Amino acid sequence: MLAGSVFPFSSEIILSAFLIKNPDDFFIPLIISSIANTMGGMTGYTLGYFAKWEWINKWFRISENRIISFVNKYRGILTLMAFISWLPIIGSIICVSLGFLKISVKKTALYMFIGKFLRYLLWAFLTVKVEQMYTSDIIG
Repeated sequence: MLAGSVFPFSSEIILSAFLIKNPDDFFIPLIISSIANTMGGMTGYTLGYFAKWEWINKWFRISENRIISFVNKYRGILTLMAFISWLPIIGSIICVSLGFLKISVKKTALYMFIGKFLRYLLWAFLTVKVEQMYTSDIIG
């Protein structure tokens, strides 16, 4: 998973394990996970940024003119694609594509961070709630 994080393991499992062990320390691991995951996504962006038109034409048989036309037509919403770059499989493709298309690096990083933060926020909330339900069943 290229855009998952800069470390090759499931960040959700690490976040959950930390939150179960330290339920009162909620936001610091959430921020760290979001930053690390965004760094991974921006690595994909950078790889795409340095890709060459010839590679796209050779591997995907899409002409430069067709891509330029697409970018000009959808430039306003392309940056927002970074918001969903946390999605499995297509998230990496989105990150690399945004870099290749030279979409604003600042906006891409910002929307990518927001999307990944919200995903981790939901994950962390669910982890804490499930842990509370589990421990209350054992205790009660």
